[in-house]
Amino acid sequence: MNSEIKLIIADDHNLIRTGIRKILEDETGFKVIAEADSGDKLIEQVQKHPHCELVITDLAMPGMSGLSAIKQLKEKNKNLKILILSMHKESEYVKHAMSLGVDGYVLKEDIHDQLTGAIKSIMKGEKSFSSRLTKYMLEQTTRPKADSVLYEILTKREREVFLLVAKGLTNKEIANHLDIGFRTVETHRSNLMHKMDFNNLQELITFAIENGFMDSQNNDV
Repeated sequence: MNSEIKLIIADDHNLIRTGIRKILEDETGFKVIAEADSGDKLIEQVQKHPHCELVITDLAMPGMSGLSAIKQLKEKNKNLKILILSMHKESEYVKHAMSLGVDGYVLKEDIHDQLTGAIKSIMKGEKSFSSRLTKYMLEQTTRPKADSVLYEILTKREREVFLLVAKGLTNKEIANHLDIGFRTVETHRSNLMHKMDFNNLQELITFAIENGFMDSQNNDV
């Protein structure tokens, strides 16, 4: 490569970002121009650095999720290359990420062996996936979907909040979208988490992806 590839790294763990930076700086042809620890900050950094060519981002981050950030970034600049670096290898995550137009998906366990190669392939216009990820997806093609009956016990408003949370909106953004109070959103969110027996946001997102809510054209919102 004749010039350095300008990258931005997004991960909420400083140790991970440091590790990625070291891997890239140990080779020629890469230049990390900024870092971010959330989806919101990732968008800010891309706006501050319009010459960025490729973004390396995790999916699960506080505030705006990586998936929501990717959606916004691709809508504003479809030519921006995006590489997912995640611990999640479930096919639902990969399919949803691909539907947003990402250019590659590397598992964190493959970071040392496949990260730089993936970046080079992507910059050539190719798609790049962890070999281990491809194998896992093939093995899981017959896995049954999760039971979506739990969704039916939610009230109409709780369903609206559920869908917006799954899409990565914050409580404040949901309040503005539905024109209701911030505290009201918190209450609905707490109630639906309890009813559906979710322990954290990741479980909610996984459920939404596995049951097709992320791609539904008949959402309540």
